[in-house]
Amino acid sequence: MQRAPRRVGWGWALYGLFCAAACAKETAPKPTTAQQESAAAVAQASSVISADTAARTLVFAAGTKPYHVDDVEGAHGTINGSVVLSGPLPLDTIVTPERDSTGCRPFLDITLPIPRRAPGAKKDSSANPIGNAVIWLVGVTHGPADVLPRRVNLLLDDCHLTPRVMVAIAGATLNTTNRDDMVSKLHFVDHLRDAAPRVTIGFTDPGQVVPSALPLARAGLVQITDEKHSWVRGYIAVAPHPFVAVTEADGEFVFEGVPVGSYQLVVWHERLGARVVPVKIEGGFTATVGVKYQARE
Repeated sequence: MQRAPRRVGWGWALYGLFCAAACAKETAPKPTTAQQESAAAVAQASSVISADTAARTLVFAAGTKPYHVDDVEGAHGTINGSVVLSGPLPLDTIVTPERDSTGCRPFLDITLPIPRRAPGAKKDSSANPIGNAVIWLVGVTHGPADVLPRRVNLLLDDCHLTPRVMVAIAGATLNTTNRDDMVSKLHFVDHLRDAAPRVTIGFTDPGQVVPSALPLARAGLVQITDEKHSWVRGYIAVAPHPFVAVTEADGEFVFEGVPVGSYQLVVWHERLGARVVPVKIEGGFTATVGVKYQARE
């Protein structure tokens, strides 16, 4: 079941990009080369970026200045956003498992959920909303406490993962439940080049539930694969702050209580790639942000 668009709180200024002269005097960890490269890429607003760079920006967001909860409310605004594809949606595929046929049934691999339309409504293929896109603000260091649960659930059933794409707060515990009568070996790996697994969780019997904090120990975009079944895929955006969301089938998201300032909004989708868009927040106002993918890029 897909999560509703998240209504979330404040954001923080990106270290190295938005830090003023007074900030430069603070003692802070020196950014790594990878963080510096990611910051430079994100600074190129309204551009297409690589999936690897997008994933690194989520790691970077948690790197140099930990998020802290403010005691005093300050000036803030709202971001109303949408993610669309210009042109027809590419078709999802029917997966026919090549092994464990008694435990896996063929299924539709839904990477682009189709939104519900009112009866009689005409389909407009010129701007199709995109679900399962992950959105995060780069740079938030302060704001209200996150309301995400400290324990989240992932289900392996009929050889596919539910939810396909999800958000979890860093430091939470993941309960992974298996319903398949076969051997599975799930790898939780940062969605970066040459990354080693955070943890591997194995299953041998249906009904097993394995709790682990290791998949969600630190911020990042985590890909889930099954060593035994190559078609199994899932993703977890491990959030360092409240400003991370996954779009519903309608392609919309909302961030509330964003502090005044200029930010970069990163959007990633497993089939469509990554984008970065500038957004400016003014106190008491709503910023409307549209992120558009182009078909056949």
